[in-house]
Amino acid sequence: MIVLVPLFVAVVVGAAAHEQYAEGHCEYCRWKALTFGLPFLAVGVALGVDRLLRFGRGRSVRVFGGILVALSAGALALANAKLIKAAHATDMFAIPAFRELRTAVSSLPTPASVLVEGADATWLDPTFVTSAIYYEIRGLDGVTPFLDAERHATLELAPVRWPEAAGVANPRKLYSARYQFVLSPFAGVRSRRALLAGDGVVWLFRRAPIDVVISRTRWVIDPDAEAAEAVPWIDQPFLMRVSSPRAQPIALRLRLLQPRKDFSTVTLARGGRPLPVTYSADRSKLCADLRARSGETVVEVVPQLRTPPPAAGRPNFETQYSDRPKVLGIGAIEATPGQCRK
Repeated sequence: MIVLVPLFVAVVVGAAAHEQYAEGHCEYCRWKALTFGLPFLAVGVALGVDRLLRFGRGRSVRVFGGILVALSAGALALANAKLIKAAHATDMFAIPAFRELRTAVSSLPTPASVLVEGADATWLDPTFVTSAIYYEIRGLDGVTPFLDAERHATLELAPVRWPEAAGVANPRKLYSARYQFVLSPFAGVRSRRALLAGDGVVWLFRRAPIDVVISRTRWVIDPDAEAAEAVPWIDQPFLMRVSSPRAQPIALRLRLLQPRKDFSTVTLARGGRPLPVTYSADRSKLCADLRARSGETVVEVVPQLRTPPPAAGRPNFETQYSDRPKVLGIGAIEATPGQCRK
């Protein structure tokens, strides 16, 4: 009874959990449910063989018991290995798009530095996206990954101590403006980047000569958007990180999407000081003169919405919400040497 009762409970609970999550909302929970009975099966086999060896007589019984132990241990080990392999092949560890990008990144000329942009922009959990992409490309020969991520998005990469711990604990140690390529969810934003690969949640680009990273937006991508429509729909302040090879004056241009044609726009600032901005008549196109540093220059962006966006909750594995509210989007962004035309 000591063995049978826990084994029975484990089987019942595992079957119930498997049935509950069979729809795929939580594949980790579904696969984990199948492992509930393995320890008790092992204990049951061990006790059964022990009893056989204790009370069985003859060499044949002992040989049979030894074979049974070996086969049982091998079967449990094989089942566990297959379970881990099957779980790893699911979206629990990395969605197929991430693995396809690993192949694309592995074909880049080395050494290559790759920046992960917008890890918090998709409906997927930013902690999951950041760690999944990071671990997919980190082990590639000659490839150095960089991250533009907030603290909570690096929790699966970092020790508990913050930010004193060395290595990946501090997000600033994960970022560099000297990247060559970009992994980004913003496939629909027109820029001077060159699209190299991608089909899914993130795409691989060769960076622009003066590159602009859309940063710290939180969830802004429509979950069902195709590549051409994968643009950030913004309703709260965020950052743009301008990466320039040298200190120089640049013209920073944005083309905004205004589905409601309500003159919603954005204001730009640097270090809290507003930048001089030239707007088009409907305020959908703007250009700002910026003195860029060598390396990174941070620009603060604040949406000016004439129409409040409808409330929306971030989707998750258990609940699906409607599309991302579309009031103000970024359709194009570029930075070129020189000044805006007056």
